[in-house]
Formats: sequence, C-alpha cells, structure tokens
Amino acid sequence: MINHVVFFKLIEVEDVELLQVECDRDIASIPGVVSYWCGRHGDFGRSTVDGEYDLGLYVGFNSASDYAAYVDHPNHVALVKKWKPRFEWIRVHDIVDESP
Repeated sequence: MINHVVFFKLIEVEDVELLQVECDRDIASIPGVVSYWCGRHGDFGRSTVDGEYDLGLYVGFNSASDYAAYVDHPNHVALVKKWKPRFEWIRVHDIVDESP
C-alpha cells in the first residue's frame, strides 16, 4: 500500500476550514483512493509531537498506477493550482507499507 501524507502550513490560518472542505469534496472521491482522512493537529499534551502545521491529509492507494492516476486527476491538479499560492509551506511524505 502507498500512503501519501501531506502537511500544510497556510499563509492565512483562517483558510484551513475551506481547504479541508475542498479536500474532502475533491480528493476523497478520486478513483483509486482506498483510504482517506483530512484534519487539524490534535493537541494531546505531548511535547514531542510536531504541531506546526495547519492541516494534515492522508490518501492511501493499492498501487503505484493508482497513485499516478491520482496525481494527474483533474480534481487534484485543480486543487493544487488553486491552493499553492496560499501555502506558507507544504511537506509531502510517501510511505510504502510492506507489512505482511
């Protein structure tokens, strides 16, 4: 399984709710997405947990071809184009789950 994890820091923190709504609407429904979540940092009192982001996104795929189709899907392309100027920074991590 391919796990695509993205952390967003927005220029205007007030935009976080709209970004989450648009991710929920436009990303979760892309064909090939088998798991999805999107949300804000949860503060549970652990000083070792990085909470410097405004929104986290997770998208799971069963194959590299599903992931490639997601990257090129019009919903993904449009969302990135719209929101990229609003990011202070973005961190993207792709993790391959090879657990038995």
